[in-house]
Amino acid sequence: MNLVRVVEDPEIYLLRVPFPHKPHKKTNIYIAVKGGECLLIDVGCGGDAPFAFVEAALESLGFANAPLNVFLTHLHPDHAGLLPYLAQAHRASVIMGEESYRSLLLARKAGCSEGKGWEYLRQNGLPPSDIAAIKETDLAPTVLFDTASVQAIADRDMLERAGCMLQAVSLRGHAPGHMGLHEKSSNVLFSGDHLLFDVSPALQSSFIPQNGLDLYIEDLHKICSMAPTLLLHAHGELLNDYVERAQWLICHQTERKLEVLKVIRKNPNLTGMEVAQRLRWNTPTQNLRSLPLYLRVCVLETAMVCINQLVHDKLVSRVFSASEGSFRYLPS
Repeated sequence: MNLVRVVEDPEIYLLRVPFPHKPHKKTNIYIAVKGGECLLIDVGCGGDAPFAFVEAALESLGFANAPLNVFLTHLHPDHAGLLPYLAQAHRASVIMGEESYRSLLLARKAGCSEGKGWEYLRQNGLPPSDIAAIKETDLAPTVLFDTASVQAIADRDMLERAGCMLQAVSLRGHAPGHMGLHEKSSNVLFSGDHLLFDVSPALQSSFIPQNGLDLYIEDLHKICSMAPTLLLHAHGELLNDYVERAQWLICHQTERKLEVLKVIRKNPNLTGMEVAQRLRWNTPTQNLRSLPLYLRVCVLETAMVCINQLVHDKLVSRVFSASEGSFRYLPS
C-alpha cells in the first residue's frame, strides 16, 4: 500500500489502486478525512485484491467498517468497479453527476450495461464477436449497483464533505456525465480522466453529443482558466504542468480530426472501424485486430468522436446501409 498525503489542509491522500489492464495499470483514487468523516473520490476496479488494498488504506486512516462518502467522476470500471464491495462493507453514500445517474438507471432498467451503446458501436463496425466478449468481461463501462443511496448533482452544485468545500465541475468528453470536483479552500481540482499526462485520454462517442470533441476541448480550456494549484488526475504520476499538457491535447485532437477528414475524402463510404484502421495510433501495432479488445474499442470510440464532430460541422455525411445494418461516411 502506498498512501501519500497530497494536500495538507484539508487532509487529502492519494492511493494508487492496481488495475489489471494497460496502459494505466493503476487508478489514482483520493481519500479526504476529517474527524469521523471520510470521502473517497473514485474507488478503483472491482475484485478481492483491490478491495483488500483499499480496505488496508481505510483501516490505516481509522475507517475500518465505518460509513463512507464516495464521489464517482464517472462509471467506468477502473473508477467505480469497487463500489459494490465498499457499499456492502461500509454502507457507502454515493454522489455522482446527474447524467451518470441517468445512464445508471437506464442500464439497470435494461438489465445490462449500455445496450444501446454496444448497438451503436456495432453499427459503426465493431464486430458482434467483440461486443459479446466485452459483455463477458469487466470492461463493460456501466457499473450496476443499488441506487438507493445515490445523490445526483449538477454542474456547479456545492458539497461539503470531510472538511472539503467542493464544487461540481462538468468535464465532458471522456464518458457520459464525467464530472470533477473543485476543492475551493485549497484550489485543488479532482479532474478524473479529462486531462492525463501518460496517455491521451480516450474519448467516448456513444451517449455524447455530436460536437463532443468541441466540448472536450472547451473543458480543457476551462481547467486552465480555473488555474488550480494542484491537478489531482486519475492515472499516472502527479504532474502539474497542466496548461502545457492541455495545449498539446488540443493540438493532438485537432490534428486527429483533420486526419479523419483526409481519410474519408480519400476513401469515401467507409464504416467507422474502416476509418479507424486507416489512422495512425500510438499502439503496440497498427493492426487493430491484433490489439487487446479494450484498446480496439478505445480506438473506434476515439475515431467516432472525430467523425461525429465532422458530421456536426457538415464536413462529412452519415448514411445508413439497411442491408448491412451499419453507417457509412462520405465527404459532404
